[in-house]
Amino acid sequence: MNYKKIYDSIIFKAKNRTSDVGYFESHHIIPKCLGGSNDTENLVNLTPEEHYVCHQLLVKMYPKNRSILYAANMMCCNKRGQKRNNKLYGWLRRQLYQQKLLNCKECGKEFSVKKSRFKREKTKYCSHECHVSNVKNRTNYSTFNCKICDVKFTIPSSHLNEGVTERACSKQCGIKLKQLNARVDLVCLNCNCSFNVIKSKKESKFCSLECCRAYKSKEAWVIFNCSHCNIESKKLKSWSKGDVPKFCSFKCFNDERLKNKTS
Repeated sequence: MNYKKIYDSIIFKAKNRTSDVGYFESHHIIPKCLGGSNDTENLVNLTPEEHYVCHQLLVKMYPKNRSILYAANMMCCNKRGQKRNNKLYGWLRRQLYQQKLLNCKECGKEFSVKKSRFKREKTKYCSHECHVSNVKNRTNYSTFNCKICDVKFTIPSSHLNEGVTERACSKQCGIKLKQLNARVDLVCLNCNCSFNVIKSKKESKFCSLECCRAYKSKEAWVIFNCSHCNIESKKLKSWSKGDVPKFCSFKCFNDERLKNKTS
């Protein structure tokens, strides 16, 4: 009996099958143990019965190949060693992977999925491409100019954040924009020069430590006329807690108190 001719006829029939609805198993036309590859040209979708028969034919064609014998034995026997034929094998596989026929929400094509997967994922599309196409058709897009490189780009409207006016086209531009927005320009109180600091330090008043010390040395003192002796004096602001002092010394303070008491 010409086993190779029977094997080739089953493969030819499967390749020219018009309907692909139902449960099918992928089969290597030239087994991998004989040098076959995973290319699409070497793969064909077979029904469980055809798959079973093809492996039995491969055993007849290559009776001394242990890998082919092992694959065929796994189909013929269950874990308990009980024998099964191609009809029983097909029935078991279909029961294990029960299919549900659906119509693709995007292209309208009829396709089948496992019932367990449908219950878990509520499948609506026959392929990932149809899913992506449907999402694109339902999504509104907005166009912006990149703040860093001035390139036009589009993003889904659902990704827009309220109040954000400046946007970046890529992760690299986003980092630069974040660094740019994280800083603010201020004017030094001592030298009136502009300086740039991080927004978290926007309460800074001086461009350097030297300017801070110079400003404090000038502004730390207050000049006033004593209320008792009318002599111009100078005191540290920290001593008067921010208020303008009235007396140049403790003696003037006591003399003013005695004067008010006697009067």
